[in-house]
Amino acid sequence: MASLIDGLQGLQREPVNFGTPAQARFIVRMGTSGWMVYDRERKGPALIKDSHLAEKLTREQAEHIKESLTNTQGNDQT
Repeated sequence: MASLIDGLQGLQREPVNFGTPAQARFIVRMGTSGWMVYDRERKGPALIKDSHLAEKLTREQAEHIKESLTNTQGNDQT
């Protein structure tokens, strides 16, 4: 038994992350009138250029804005 324990002591273990996966800040969802980009930090429609809200959009427009906001957010953190 001692030789088995000695053999296991040399093994390295990978750390296990049981935490919750990070949620995306921006999500596309259906609003009351069309699609919107929801900002989880603001708890409302995302702000885009010139203080416009990302709401009342087509789904394609919302997806495009979400991509732009996600890419911009990642570049700001570098």
